[in-house]
Amino acid sequence: MKNSVFIFCFVFVFSLIKFDSTFADENGILATDSIEIKQQSKNSLLAKEQALSIAMRRAFSDLLKNRLEISDNLPAFSEKEISDCVYDCSIEHEKHSESTYICEVIYRFDENKISSLLNKHGILYKAEKETVSNLRIAIYTDDFIKNSDKLNKLNCAVEKFSSERVILTIKNQDIEEFKKLGIRYVQM
Repeated sequence: MKNSVFIFCFVFVFSLIKFDSTFADENGILATDSIEIKQQSKNSLLAKEQALSIAMRRAFSDLLKNRLEISDNLPAFSEKEISDCVYDCSIEHEKHSESTYICEVIYRFDENKISSLLNKHGILYKAEKETVSNLRIAIYTDDFIKNSDKLNKLNCAVEKFSSERVILTIKNQDIEEFKKLGIRYVQM
C-alpha cells in the first residue's frame, strides 16, 4: 500500500512539473533514450501510474545494459531503489482515454546514486566520464537552429531531430569547443 502511494505521489508530481532543465549541462547525469509506452488499466490515472513505473524500470535496465554495459547477474531492484536514482524525467506526446495512457518518456539518472546502488548489491562500478571517441548529446531544437552554422564547423551528425530536441553525435575531442558555444546539453 505504501509503495502504491509513493508511486502515485511520484507520478503526480512529475506530471505537474514541466522540466525546462531536462537538457542542462550537468556532470554525472545519464539520460536514456525515449521510451514509448502504452498502458491500459481500470482508469487513465492508474494506467499512467503503471506506464511510468514500467517505463522507469525499462529505462533503468536499458541504461545498465546498453550504456554502462552491466548485465551479468543483475538483482531485481525494487521500485524505490530505482526511483531514488532518478534525477528527473520528461513526458512527451501524452495521450489518454478513460482506460488507456500513451506517452514517450525520457528519464535521467544520477550516476553517483546508480554507482552506490550497484555497489550495495555487490556489483563493482565507479561513476566516471566516458572516454569514447564519439559522444551522443541532446540539445534543445531552438539552440540547434540558432547555432547551426557553428555546429557545422564541429562536424556534428544529427541522429534525431524533433520539435523539442536534437540528438547529435560529436567527436569526443570536439566537446570542449562545443562547451565554449554555451549551448545547454546533456550527454546521452
